[in-house]
Amino acid sequence: MSREKLEPFEIEAAYEKMMDWTLRGPWEDYYNCLMVAGGKMAGTYKAGKLAPIEVIDAVFGNQGLAPKESYGMSDEPTGLNPSEFKSKLKTGEEFILVAKALFPKECTTP
Repeated sequence: MSREKLEPFEIEAAYEKMMDWTLRGPWEDYYNCLMVAGGKMAGTYKAGKLAPIEVIDAVFGNQGLAPKESYGMSDEPTGLNPSEFKSKLKTGEEFILVAKALFPKECTTP
């Protein structure tokens, strides 16, 4: 990849994901730019200045409006059945007690 200086208004080409070593400058500069731009977009959306919020939500969806059940959450257990969970928890507790040296003291006492 060429690392020559870009001319004013010249657009930098897109980079491949997870290849930060190919960036022209420090990775922190790129990620800071992304976070600032994302924050501005989020603020503009929340202020209703990007477009009416209902329009944006209709086009792109709004996961914040989805019921908690759509994320697999409920007042009841959603993963393992309670007896299987209790069994795995007991196994984990026994491992921690056997391997005390691997864990901070506050993890090995009731």
